[in-house]
Amino acid sequence: MVARSLPISPEWLQKYGEHCLNSDAEVTTLAEFCERKSFLFTDYFLRPCKDLKLFSGDVISVDQIHEWYETLKGPYTRDITSELIQVAQPKKIENEWRVFMVDGKASTGSQYRYNHHLVKEAGLPERVVEFCEELDKIYRPNLVYTLDICTSSGIRKVVEVNGMNCSGFYLSDVEKLVEDISALF
Repeated sequence: MVARSLPISPEWLQKYGEHCLNSDAEVTTLAEFCERKSFLFTDYFLRPCKDLKLFSGDVISVDQIHEWYETLKGPYTRDITSELIQVAQPKKIENEWRVFMVDGKASTGSQYRYNHHLVKEAGLPERVVEFCEELDKIYRPNLVYTLDICTSSGIRKVVEVNGMNCSGFYLSDVEKLVEDISALF
């Protein structure tokens, strides 16, 4: 097994550190992970390291991971078993919000998940706005970007960071977002 430290992980994970939901993630490959003789947990959260979204991040049992691995080694599938992935202990997530950041400010956003169900609700709680604007002071990946924020065990955490152009709006105020972006130019 070749465990990798965080420098291979996304830059935002390094910069936000303990503010990230999966700050304890290990970077490895699916092949290396499946070659292990023992596992600490029966389920793991897996996600690709690259932004190409070779698969969606999800919580999967060790048995399902092995079945998937064997399928991927088949002759009619693309071999992604050597691609870098992040693996972490699953965490309970209560709420998730998508926040559109524009020049250091939370422009708009909405809740999109509640207790693992798609539940859209317009607007952002002030505590989420404040958290995002504090994060922006630590690291700003772009002038306009999205932060996916969650509450896990009552603590706000970063789920992931993406570009605005590849993020769904849910019930965000798109008109306000366009106005805020337009004001930059």
